[in-house]
Amino acid sequence: MILKTIELSNIRRFAPNQKIEFGQGATILLAPNGTGKTAIFEAIELALTDQVSRLKKTNLSPLVRDQQTQAKVTLEFDDWARTVLLDKNGDIHESVKGKLSNIFGNISRFDWPFLLRLTHLLDQRDRDWFVQQAESKVAGEQLAKLPLGKDAAQVNDVLSSVKTNMTKTCKAADEKQEQKKKERDDWLDLLKQRDLATQITDRPLVPMADLGLRIRTLFAESNSNALTIDYTSLSSLQDWRAELFVENERTLKSLQQRIAELATAAAIPSEFELEKATLAIARAQVEKSISERKNLEDEQAKLLQLQKKASDKISEIALLKNEVAEKVRKLQLFNEANAKFLEKKKNLEYATLEFNAASDAILPQRMLVTELREIENLHKVFDHRRDEHIKFEKITGEVQRNFLEWKDIQVKLNLLAGSLQQAKRVMEDLQIRSREKNIAVNTRELELQHAQASFQAITATTDAIRSAVSTIASQLPIERGDCPVCQAEYEAVELHARIARVLETMNPAVALASKQLNAAQTSAQTAKTERIDIENEIKAAQAILFQIQSQQLELTTRMESIRSIQLFRDLEIDAAADVIDMRSAELHSMQEQLQRDLANAPLLKSAEDTAVSVGELNAKEQQLLDLQTKHTTLVDECNLAKINMDAVSIDVNLLPPIETLSKELSELESMLADVIVNQESITAKLRNWEAALLNADAVITRINSNVQASNDILQKVQAKWLVLSLLGEPSVSTLENEIQRIKLALTNTQITQSELIQIEKELARWSSAESYQRIQQQIESQKAERSESEYSTWLENEWSLAKSSSHQKKIQKDTLDTFSDKLKIEIDNMGGNVKAVEPYWQALLKRLVREPRFSATNLDYTNKNRKSHAAVKVVLNGEDVPVADIASEAQMTDIQLSFMLSMALVHSWSPWKALLLDDPTQHHDLVHAASVFDVLRDYIVDHGFQVVIATHDALQARFFLRKLQNDGIDARLWSLHPGENGVQSKELLHTKYD
Repeated sequence: MILKTIELSNIRRFAPNQKIEFGQGATILLAPNGTGKTAIFEAIELALTDQVSRLKKTNLSPLVRDQQTQAKVTLEFDDWARTVLLDKNGDIHESVKGKLSNIFGNISRFDWPFLLRLTHLLDQRDRDWFVQQAESKVAGEQLAKLPLGKDAAQVNDVLSSVKTNMTKTCKAADEKQEQKKKERDDWLDLLKQRDLATQITDRPLVPMADLGLRIRTLFAESNSNALTIDYTSLSSLQDWRAELFVENERTLKSLQQRIAELATAAAIPSEFELEKATLAIARAQVEKSISERKNLEDEQAKLLQLQKKASDKISEIALLKNEVAEKVRKLQLFNEANAKFLEKKKNLEYATLEFNAASDAILPQRMLVTELREIENLHKVFDHRRDEHIKFEKITGEVQRNFLEWKDIQVKLNLLAGSLQQAKRVMEDLQIRSREKNIAVNTRELELQHAQASFQAITATTDAIRSAVSTIASQLPIERGDCPVCQAEYEAVELHARIARVLETMNPAVALASKQLNAAQTSAQTAKTERIDIENEIKAAQAILFQIQSQQLELTTRMESIRSIQLFRDLEIDAAADVIDMRSAELHSMQEQLQRDLANAPLLKSAEDTAVSVGELNAKEQQLLDLQTKHTTLVDECNLAKINMDAVSIDVNLLPPIETLSKELSELESMLADVIVNQESITAKLRNWEAALLNADAVITRINSNVQASNDILQKVQAKWLVLSLLGEPSVSTLENEIQRIKLALTNTQITQSELIQIEKELARWSSAESYQRIQQQIESQKAERSESEYSTWLENEWSLAKSSSHQKKIQKDTLDTFSDKLKIEIDNMGGNVKAVEPYWQALLKRLVREPRFSATNLDYTNKNRKSHAAVKVVLNGEDVPVADIASEAQMTDIQLSFMLSMALVHSWSPWKALLLDDPTQHHDLVHAASVFDVLRDYIVDHGFQVVIATHDALQARFFLRKLQNDGIDARLWSLHPGENGVQSKELLHTKYD
C-alpha cells in the first residue's frame, strides 16, 4: 500500500489546493522553519484519525488558517482516498469516507493515534514520545495497544470485575451458610435450656412475699433501710438479696480481719510495762552524772586562774629582757660598722691612684688602632664593589645565554607549527575514513543479524515442514491417492512422488540462506578488520600529534619562562637585544671606575699586624675597665658603710657600758626560767581535769541516748495499741473484752450469710420457672405450625442447602482463578514478544547514536497489578536510569527514531509500511545525519518502506537525495515556501527508475 498524494487547503499556513505527490521510495520536504513541515504530518494524522494527538480533540480550530472558514485535507492511496473538512470551530466533516480498515483493520479507533505514532510518525513537537515517558504505566499502555496479545489484555480487564463480583457472591454464600448454621444451633440450645429449667422446678416454690419479708428483716438487723422492696418482682428481690449479701460478705471479712489483728496484740501490754521501768532507771542515772560533772568544772576554774597569773608574770619578765638585749645589740652593731667604714675608705684611696695611671697609658694605643680600622673599612667598600661587579657580570652572561636560547626556540616553534597543521589534516582525513568504516560495520552487522534471523526462520520452518510432511508420509497408506492437506485427488504413486519432491525442494532454500549468512559474516568481519586498521592509523596519528603538541608546549613554556625574566618583561626579541647591549656597556664602565679608586687608596696593613695592635688595645681597655669597675665598687661600699654606721650611732652615747647590761640580762633569764616551770605544772593539772570532763560528757551522752531509745520504744508500743483502735494505755483486760465483742458479731454475721444463700437458691428456682415459660413461648413462636421435630429437620435442610451453595460458589471461584492465572501467563508471554524488538533496536542504536553506552539501551516491559508497564533505560554508574534523564535532544531523537523503526519492522500491525519523519536530523551535523540516511535507505530497499522526511537543511536534503539516486531509488524533492496567499509547494526534482 502506497500513499500517492496529499492535497491541503488552508491547513495551518498552507494556501488553497496545494498538492504534493509522494515517491514510491522516498519524498523529501525541504522548507525553512515555520513554513509547514510539521503541518503536513498533522494533516496526514488528521485525515487518518480525525484528530491530532498534540492538540485536544475538542480544539482543532488552530489547524484552520487565519481569516479562513474552512480547511481541507485529502489523502490518496492506491485505489482509495479520504477527504476531511474542518471548519473554523474545529468541527470535522467527512466528505469522502475512504477505506481506513485497509490500514487499521479491526483495531479500535481509539488506539489509532497511539499506534500511528508508535510505528509510523515521528513528530518533533510531540512531547509524548514513548522513550521519554516518565511513568512506566503510561508507556506500558501505549505498547498494550499493539494487536499482539490485545485480546488477552481486554479479557484480563473484564476478568478483574468478574472476579470481584464472584468474590462478593462467595462471601454472601458463606455468610448465608453461617446464618443458617447459627439458626439451627440457637434452636437446639433453646431446647436444652427448656429441659434444664424443667429439672430445677421439681418441688413447690416458697412464696415470694415470705422471701421479701425475710430480706427486709435481715436489712433491719444490719441497720440498713429496705422500704422499697417489691415483694411481687423477682428481679427486685434478687437485687436486694445480692446487695445485702455483698454487704454481709464485706462485714464478715472485716470482722475476721479484726480478730486476726487483735491476735497480734497479745504481747503489747507486757512490752509496754517493761519499757516504762527501763526509762525510769535511765533518767535517774542522767541526774547523777550531771551533778558529778558540775564538781569537776569548779576545780578546773580554780586552776585556770593560777595559770593566768603565771602567764602575766612571764610576759612582764620577757619584756624587760628584750629591752636589755636591744641595748646590747645596738652597742655591738655600732662597733662593727665603724671598723668596716675605716677599712673601705683606705681601699678606695689605693684604687683611685691605680685607675688614673692606667688611663694615661692607653691613649697612644687608641689612636693607632683607630687609624688602622679606617683603612680597613675603605678596603671593605672596594671589596663590596668588586663583588657587585662580579655579580652583575654573571647576571649579564646568564641573560645573554637566555636571549640566544629564546631566538633558537622561536625558530623551532615556527617549524613545529607547520608540522602540527600537516598532522591535523592527516588526523581529519583518518577520522572521516573511520566514521565511514563505522557506518559500514554497523550496516554489515545489521545485514548479518537479518541474515541470521532469516536463516533461523527458514531452518525452523523447514524442520517443521519436514517433520509434518514426514509424519503424513509415514502414516499415509500406500494405496491412498487423495491429499490429506488440500483434498486433491491423485494417483497413489503421484501423491507419494509429490511428497518426495516437496522434501527435496527445501534443501536449496536452506543452502541459499546458509550461503547468504556466510557471505554476511565474511562481509561483517572484513568491515571490522578494515575499521581496526583505520583505528590503528588514528592511534599512530594521535601519537604523532601528541608528540608535536608536547614539544610545542614544552618550547612555549620555556620561552614564556625566559620572557618572564624582569629584564625581558613586556619586550619583543629586538628590544631585548638592545637591552643586552646597554647592560654590557654599563658593566665595562663599572670595571674601569673600580680600578681607578683602588689605585688612589692608602696601603692596607697585613691582618696579623692589625690583629696585634687591636689585641694590645683590647687588653689595655679590659685592664682599664676592670680598674674602673673596682673603683666604682669601692666607692659604693664606702658610702654604704658610712650610711650603716650613721644609722646605728643614734642614742649610743646615752647607754650604760655593755658589761653592766650583760649582768642585768643574765638575772632576768634566771627569773623567767623559774616562772615557766611553775606554769608547766599548772598546765599538766588542767589537762587531767579536761580529760575527766570529757569522760563525764561521754557518760551523760550515752545515758541520754538510752533514755531516748526507751522513749522511742514506748511510743512505738503505744502506736501499735492505737492502730488497733484500742483506747487508753495497753492492758490485758481491755484487749480480752474487745476480742469477745468481735467474736459475737462474727457469729451473727455467719448465720445471716447462710440464710441469704438459702434465699438465693429459692429465688433461682423462681427464675428457672419464669425461664421455662419464656422459653416455651419462644419455641412455640419459632416452630409456628410445625412440630418441634419437623422444625428441627427443616433447619437442618436449610443449612445443608446453604452449605452446598457455598461449596458450588467456591468451585466456580477456583475455576475463575485458574483461568486468570493462565491468562496472566499468556499476558507475560506477550511481554517477551514485545521485547523481541530489543536486538533490532540496539543494532540500530549502534548505527545512529555516537555515544557507545546508548547502544545498550534496554526495554523494560512488565505486568504489575494486571497493567502493562514499560520503561526505556540505560546503564549509568552501574545502575539503570531512564534514558530521558541523561540523553541530549539529538540523542533522544535518534533513540525514538530507532525505536519506531524497530517496532515498525518487528510488530507490523498495518499493511501500510510508511515512515513519516518530521525533521529527524535537525540537531545533527552532516556526518551524523548520513548515518540516519543510510538506515532509511536500507528500510526502503530491504524492507519496502515508503519514507516521507522533512528537513530545513538544504545540504542534508541534497545529500540524502544523492544517496537515493546512487542506489536507484524512486525519490522526490519538494520545497515549501511562503507566498502571497500562504505556503505553497513546488517539486524540485523527481528521480524514477524502472
